[in-house]
Amino acid sequence: MSALGTRPLDPADVAEVVSAAVDTLVRAFGTAPSTAASGRTD
Repeated sequence: MSALGTRPLDPADVAEVVSAAVDTLVRAFGTAPSTAASGRTD
């Protein structure tokens, strides 16, 4: 997006890209929460 830092980026745009990247990684490599870990018994 910034051509290796040659253009300034709007902080809101950076935050949006980082958020999307984290979401992608969590969906790809995360695990479903365990019911035992949450303390649920139903």
